[in-house]
Amino acid sequence: NSKAVRERLLGGESLRVTAAAGPRTGAVAPVFNIYDDGPREIVLLGADGGDLVLHVRLRATDWLLRKPDLRWRGALAAVAAGDTMALGFRRASPGYCLSLNGRERCGLAYTAGQGWGVIQFFPRLSARTQSALSVLFMVVLGMCVGGFVRRDAAGYLAAGVVLGGALVVPMLFGLAPTPLVQLGGLAAGIAGAAFIP
Repeated sequence: NSKAVRERLLGGESLRVTAAAGPRTGAVAPVFNIYDDGPREIVLLGADGGDLVLHVRLRATDWLLRKPDLRWRGALAAVAAGDTMALGFRRASPGYCLSLNGRERCGLAYTAGQGWGVIQFFPRLSARTQSALSVLFMVVLGMCVGGFVRRDAAGYLAAGVVLGGALVVPMLFGLAPTPLVQLGGLAAGIAGAAFIP
């Protein structure tokens, strides 16, 4: 009953799985999946080394773009092969919460700056490197906008609307709030391109 399952998951109901841990893998190993009759992956809860990984189907996937994952880094570090794991996830605004043996990590959500991940996603990059790529993505996005900004009141207003949109639009689409460092990258990109002669 895929429609009912979808509605319950979107409504914030938890999905819980009890599993025995296997040996560590060098790639994402599914613990639990939901597929539609496509068959297309809708949800994957899995392990990748010491990370707990969640895949959720994005609209970008329908457009044949990449599928970035959400990770609780190091969550499985203390779990050995043969240990029993109680895993779970639930939707929470913004994003998702992952749980492992009574512990929970919330706030796992995509930001506007992670748009690079639908073009080419590198799951093995460190969190710090992924954050740097997110800022760089926003700088490049800002430069694209800044190239069209005129140096007058209307141009400054347009730049303000773009920056304001980076604050408001994520809330409308279930994304995490845009971090200040990403907003700064967007502003720097706009200003850099707008004022290059």
